[in-house]
Amino acid sequence: MAELSDKTADSPDTECRDETLLREYQQGKAEALKELFIKYQKPLFNFVYRLSDDYTLAEDILQDLFIRMAENIGRFSPKRSGSLRQWLYQVAINLYRDNYRHNQKVKEAEPNLAVKQIKAEQPNKTGITRSEFEELLAQLPQEQKEVVLLKVYSGLTFREISETINCPLNTALSRMQYALKSLRKVCLAKGVNR
Repeated sequence: MAELSDKTADSPDTECRDETLLREYQQGKAEALKELFIKYQKPLFNFVYRLSDDYTLAEDILQDLFIRMAENIGRFSPKRSGSLRQWLYQVAINLYRDNYRHNQKVKEAEPNLAVKQIKAEQPNKTGITRSEFEELLAQLPQEQKEVVLLKVYSGLTFREISETINCPLNTALSRMQYALKSLRKVCLAKGVNR
């Protein structure tokens, strides 16, 4: 599924660079925050958009996320919160969940076709196009969908996923297992056996 990835590498070098940028911002260097914004804007937007299937909501959540990041970055501690990347995904999912609870239902807005069609017909190595994969994802229960998106698109480890969605590691693993089982079942029912 390499074509579906929006991963921001979380290597020791990346974590070190993030920590350096955090220190610079805390010392009053605004350019450091801008660099973090540029680095994480696309992967976080894509994650929230795939989670919500609502372009406008994804934009709103991303804006709220970066406002919170700017306001709270001085209190961020990698020792307490994990990597900055993991913390940002946790804030994103919490903002999405808050919005979901506030509206009492998932918005069923028409998807933004221009965004949906970008590379939609380029099959990945499984032979399933991006649009087919996203249709399959939409059929999963919310908890399973979150785990799949965090793993496939965001590249988090299962330990990071469990911390991000605030559940035990085995629960995150089982949600992924059930999601894969459900996806296989739906693929077979639709005749997608690639």
